[in-house]
Amino acid sequence: MLCGEHLPVAPPRSIWRMSREHRPDDPDQGWKLHVSATVLTAERTLAAVAPELHARGVLFKAPGTLTELHRLNCGLFYGTSQIGKFVSVYPRSPQEAVELAERLDEKTRALPGPNVPFERQYRRGSRVFYRYGSFSGRRAEFDGVTRPALRPPDGGMIQDVRTDPDFDPWWCRNPFPRKAERRGRPSLFRTRYLVFEPLTQRGKGGVHKALEMTGTPMRTCVVKEGRLHGETGWDGRDGRDGRKLVLAEARMLQDLAAAGVDVPAVREVFVEQRNAYLVLEHLGDRTPEQVVREAGVLPVREALHLAGALAAGVADVHEAGRAWRDVKPRNAVVDGTGLVRPIDFEGACRSDARNVSVGRDGRGLRRYRAAGRRRAGRRRGRRRR
Repeated sequence: MLCGEHLPVAPPRSIWRMSREHRPDDPDQGWKLHVSATVLTAERTLAAVAPELHARGVLFKAPGTLTELHRLNCGLFYGTSQIGKFVSVYPRSPQEAVELAERLDEKTRALPGPNVPFERQYRRGSRVFYRYGSFSGRRAEFDGVTRPALRPPDGGMIQDVRTDPDFDPWWCRNPFPRKAERRGRPSLFRTRYLVFEPLTQRGKGGVHKALEMTGTPMRTCVVKEGRLHGETGWDGRDGRDGRKLVLAEARMLQDLAAAGVDVPAVREVFVEQRNAYLVLEHLGDRTPEQVVREAGVLPVREALHLAGALAAGVADVHEAGRAWRDVKPRNAVVDGTGLVRPIDFEGACRSDARNVSVGRDGRGLRRYRAAGRRRAGRRRGRRRR
């Protein structure tokens, strides 16, 4: 009902619905706003902001279904830069952008939502984000590749880079007030860990390689992140899950190490900006999956070694009274000595655990789950229907 009332225009072959048709006096670039929401808060968020936007006649859009919002927030379907972009607002002037940001921030203060990557937050904790960018989908060719583009006053074209949060156009000053920095403990990503390479990135969090700078010599580590309100699902779970996923994995790794399982060592666990971080020993970069892909056809002896090592890792985990629940060739690392070592235990649990999820977000690709777990998932699915 809210979609029909506030977003009556449905362009063909688009996930978006618009508040109205485009008008000749609508700008084709400027300071755009994004209001974030989860699938659980989207209805309330739209109801809170749409009347204000309609009253001003400002063009705005939102995904037409909650399923598409969930796909946006996941980051795997439309890219990391689209995470959190529930309501996109296209102000007609810098002054209107600032006024709207203040009003929309006031109206959404009690509503949770994920942060929008690569954009500036109107204030700390706000659900309103902004950046300068194209409104019209203008594109141009740069180095032989067609990309989103901006038109400076000199008539040329420059690339509309959606992954640079610090971009300010030279022809237009940033109109948003500078918020006073909150004093507190310096970020560990400034004083201790230098992140230099993303390994995986999605709405619920990322995994990155980093340098631990406090030691001599500096050493490489792996940083796992669980984001607040990242990929919140219909059951209210999100990537941070009350910090449970990351903190539970830290405890699981410590328990497994104490039982003699050769898992990555936990270096540190901490919370910043309400997100949870787990710092792990870096074991290497080659997974059994990569070894097989690089070889094309793996010699039988080496194939048996990899398969046997993976099976031994599973047996060690079971011997420790735990269920891994996400066994697959990319969740192990072949270290510098040739040993195959298991990684990624965020979905692991005690072997005697009850009421553990098995569904689509129940840890592990279906083809790698134990047959009993697959059957349990099918039975639960039938009961839900």
